[in-house]
Amino acid sequence: MVDVETIFRNLQAAYASKDIAVMMSFVTDDYSVYNVTESGPKRLVASREEATRALQAVFGNTDYISGSAESIQAVGNIVYATEVDIFNHNGTEKRMTRFGVYEFVGDKLFRAWSFPVQEAGQPPGA
Repeated sequence: MVDVETIFRNLQAAYASKDIAVMMSFVTDDYSVYNVTESGPKRLVASREEATRALQAVFGNTDYISGSAESIQAVGNIVYATEVDIFNHNGTEKRMTRFGVYEFVGDKLFRAWSFPVQEAGQPPGA
């Protein structure tokens, strides 16, 4: 069986170093990403090419500071993790936490769901 947790950790290392080419080597051509909020899922990207453009926008944002994954676990072909991105917001660092669920087909990432997490002390929807 493919070790999807190790693949995911390698993908996250590429994310931390902003290496989009390496990241995209880990995904299928029809890779898709969904953001899931209280109003339901919304597809953000539907291909490797769209994912590349989205990552270029994130990493090109001068307010983006860093991103990391914590508490990574794998069950079968699914990996789940808590992810934290840090941005500069009006001169202060702002954490954006998400719970991510990642579905692999073989050794490639096929689909991802991102669930934004409300930080302690934030009002709903903040």
